[in-house]
Amino acid sequence: MCVYWTYIYAKIYTLTHKSRTINHTMIEVADGCFQQLYGEIVRSMLERYPWQVNSSEKGATGGISTAEEAAAHREAVIIKLEAMGYDVGCRFAERTARDRPRMFEPLDVIKFVCKDFWIAIFTKQIDKLQTNHRGIFVVQDFSFRWLTSISAATEQETREMALLFLVFPCGLIRGALANLGLTAIVNADVPDVRALPGCLFNIKIKQG
Repeated sequence: MCVYWTYIYAKIYTLTHKSRTINHTMIEVADGCFQQLYGEIVRSMLERYPWQVNSSEKGATGGISTAEEAAAHREAVIIKLEAMGYDVGCRFAERTARDRPRMFEPLDVIKFVCKDFWIAIFTKQIDKLQTNHRGIFVVQDFSFRWLTSISAATEQETREMALLFLVFPCGLIRGALANLGLTAIVNADVPDVRALPGCLFNIKIKQG
């Protein structure tokens, strides 16, 4: 069901991006709808795969009884969210890059994702790109719009929730890169919770 609704979002978002001038309002609506939808997807997954360990009998309060189960549930949620992002990223990259000449250099592909692809989805390009010129890139967004509403009781809980919400975008980036010919490992980080909605993405290109 979660994948089904994500496909619906991808279709709506693609249609509304055909003309940025005419459909600017529709783009904003589609983005707002997705943020609500994605929040519900995450919450439903956490209900299905709870991470917190109960001290009571297993199942007594709908939780889990061991740390091993919590780790397994956490991994299941991350795998599902990342896979959804990967699929949508592939679709968006194909549309965004279809009228451009093929890109052969990894740096050109990364720059395309950081600018054209990012603008198509987030209506802005990334704020900072760093690389060691050996296949590792750090992409920073100082105002990542999907994290604007993230908050929790403590800084640690806020950071954990932000990282969870960044799993889908990691898949989004990995899917876009795959569509453009690059195999990569992508993960996210929130170096400073007080700087939210700022975040960064670490991209490692697999050679060969």
